[in-house]
Amino acid sequence: MELGESVRAPLRRLATSLTAEVRQAPRAKMVLAAADGLTNVAIARELNVGVNTVRKWRGRFATGGPRAPNDAIRCGRPRIYGSTGRRCASLW
Repeated sequence: MELGESVRAPLRRLATSLTAEVRQAPRAKMVLAAADGLTNVAIARELNVGVNTVRKWRGRFATGGPRAPNDAIRCGRPRIYGSTGRRCASLW
């Protein structure tokens, strides 16, 4: 996997960020390690995650580009109550 500096720089910032979502840092580290030529097994061992996890995020980056470390939109039932409604409902 080849990455230009224009892609590596934001991934490095994300990998070391203290304010980004916690799950995004390891994803960025996986992509950077893959770009450095490490195998999926070596990346999984280094980051203490499963090989399938590395394979998934490496594949998502290959198809989705720099926005790939974000979660995919999920389907599901829309919320009935907003945060105010849930707060009121929990008081009963």
